[in-house]
Amino acid sequence: MTILLQASDLAALAPTALPTYRQERYQGDAMDIALDAFDPEHRVILQQMYALLTQLRQLSDPHQAQPVGLDTIQQILREHEWKRLVDGMRTISLPATAPIDPLRASQVLHDLRGGALQAIVLLLGLVDLGITGEQDLLRLWLLSRDHLKIFRNALTDIDPEGSALDQAHNLHHINLILEKWQQAIYTLSDAQATIHVDCAFDGYVAERCLEFAALDRILYNLINNAVRHSPDSEVALAILPLPADKPSQLRLGVANRLTPAQHMRLNQLVEGDHKRLFAGGLTIGGSGHGLRICADFVQRAFGLRQLDLALAMGYLGVSVPDERIIFWVHWPVAGE
Repeated sequence: MTILLQASDLAALAPTALPTYRQERYQGDAMDIALDAFDPEHRVILQQMYALLTQLRQLSDPHQAQPVGLDTIQQILREHEWKRLVDGMRTISLPATAPIDPLRASQVLHDLRGGALQAIVLLLGLVDLGITGEQDLLRLWLLSRDHLKIFRNALTDIDPEGSALDQAHNLHHINLILEKWQQAIYTLSDAQATIHVDCAFDGYVAERCLEFAALDRILYNLINNAVRHSPDSEVALAILPLPADKPSQLRLGVANRLTPAQHMRLNQLVEGDHKRLFAGGLTIGGSGHGLRICADFVQRAFGLRQLDLALAMGYLGVSVPDERIIFWVHWPVAGE
């Protein structure tokens, strides 16, 4: 079987260098809503889930001098009634009277329920049963860390102190992406895949935690989507710096294979124009919000007001060259 995707495969998908229309670097904000917009009962569920994830990140941290035992984590899960919280997250919604843009509300709810949370829930099931090893606890630390950042990126006031730290200047290296995705066996409720990463970049990708959380929201949406639709449990992430001599941006691509039946169904859905997937609302078994969220973040990162222009110029896109489907986005390189 041929290699699913390499960084060099991304070179021909779009122009070598794309201009930015921003005067200042995008900080990863403006894709959020306030926790206060929710009804009190839903606000409590969100706060309790955030508190549980905070404790799980602390307890599973591999850098702590004295690692905690599995029984301690199991006790925390019982105390937080984690299954009730998971069920509660599926019910959260905004009141009809909330003065929130409906698209923004749907995007925030999508990423709060999605992101890393579904993979975390599967891991918690194993922890609860006592059938985990060191790698599972490391994965729990990485995933809970990520979803806490997604929480703070999506809900402005869930943790004011944490949000203040997220907004401080703090360079994030590409290794933070590689360490959690390279050869990861990523499991969702309805699918599992091995993630293969080919990265041709060695440098910084974000200037603050808030921005890195925005990039995380993009990658989780792309990878979650690819894992669900992969027929062979293989997904690839490739990262290409552009231009090659002095990179100013990264082209990130996520790919999975498609069966002939999937090809046919996809073509029927998009009516021959795969770029329509980024507009939102088109989906096979999902909500249709994930790719639109990716598009909105990329537009903000480069100062593009129109999605059609972003797609036409190649800031993001989709290619179906053979038995593969490849989604790509761009993100500015961060300076030292």
